[in-house]
Amino acid sequence: MKTINESSQQVTGATYFMTKLINAGYEIIHTGGGCTAFEKEIGACNVMITQDASHEIKEEYMDDLGLCIGVYPDDLEGQHLLFINPTHTNWNIIYSLVMQAENIAKSIDGISAFEKVES
Repeated sequence: MKTINESSQQVTGATYFMTKLINAGYEIIHTGGGCTAFEKEIGACNVMITQDASHEIKEEYMDDLGLCIGVYPDDLEGQHLLFINPTHTNWNIIYSLVMQAENIAKSIDGISAFEKVES
C-alpha cells in the first residue's frame, strides 16, 4: 500500500484527512455508485468512511452531505452498530471520530473472540 508523507507535501482540509486515512491503512473501495468509500478491516468488523462525492471527499459537500462514519460487523451483514454524520470541517475532530470507530470495532472483535471461547 502506498503511503503519503504529509511532511513532504503541504496538504490541507479534505486532502489532509484523506491522506491520514490512507496512511492509517484505509483503502478506497468501489461501492457500485459514485460514492467515495474508505474502508479498513478490523477483526470481525469493517470501519467505513463515505461521502456521496465522486470518489474523493469534497469539503464543499460537508454542509449538505457530511461524512458517514460507520462500524459494520461481519455477522450483521448490511447493518451498522455505529453511525456518525459530522457536517463540519474540523478534520482533526473528524479523524478522532474515525479513531473512536476503530476502538469500537476492536471492542466488538474482542467480545466476538470471547464468545467463541465461551461456547
